[in-house]
Amino acid sequence: MQDFNGDRPFIIEGNRNWSRRKIKNDAVRTAGVSGRFMAGIALLSIAAVAITFVFVFRTFFTVNTPGRKYYAVCFYNGQSKSRAESVRDGLVASGGSGYVISGGIYRVYGGVYENKADADSVAGKESDAIVEEIGWSSGKISCDSYRETALIGEALEYFADFTDRLINTTLALAKGEESALAAESLVSAGAKRFSEYSAKISDGAISSFFSRAAYSLGTIVKSGDADFSSSLCYVAQDVVMLRAALDL
Repeated sequence: MQDFNGDRPFIIEGNRNWSRRKIKNDAVRTAGVSGRFMAGIALLSIAAVAITFVFVFRTFFTVNTPGRKYYAVCFYNGQSKSRAESVRDGLVASGGSGYVISGGIYRVYGGVYENKADADSVAGKESDAIVEEIGWSSGKISCDSYRETALIGEALEYFADFTDRLINTTLALAKGEESALAAESLVSAGAKRFSEYSAKISDGAISSFFSRAAYSLGTIVKSGDADFSSSLCYVAQDVVMLRAALDL
């Protein structure tokens, strides 16, 4: 027989207390699981943001450098210095670049062209002349800041476009389709721009490259001089060679 306290049996009261405790404990456990779940989601979100930031950071701070392919006509390739000088002088007199590279052997060039057909046409006039492919490949450069990235990207893009114009101008001048004064103006503008890039870019190798390119353009003779055409061909080939030698 059960003892009663007032109207409520003790056993029923005890069951009700146990039931409330069970509900409360279940609620606590549920809250703990939900908290851990939410914390996990938060950590995954932070990791995703961090990974995204890394990729975005790399994208913003990487320069895609444009590549170019040109064709140079070599009129002499040998060990004789006197022969190299003779070929050079003849090329200069005819309006060619007379560009000489020496290093154990001498290679003497008459000019550089954007289209292989133009180079083949010039090389076909001399039995010993050959056409060589020169230029540089496209690539990527990592920079330390967004400002440097934008500046180097702009500078190298300008250089590639300027070189195209300069090479085509040498051909147009030889055909009488471009004035010497216009060609001189182009070179002057390029030299000024290259000097500005050299002063602004902090990367030592690229800054030095633009400084040398500006210097090369600055050596061109005046448009009224007799050997202006040859001088223009020379600086056009020189800036291509400088860029091809730049290790990026």
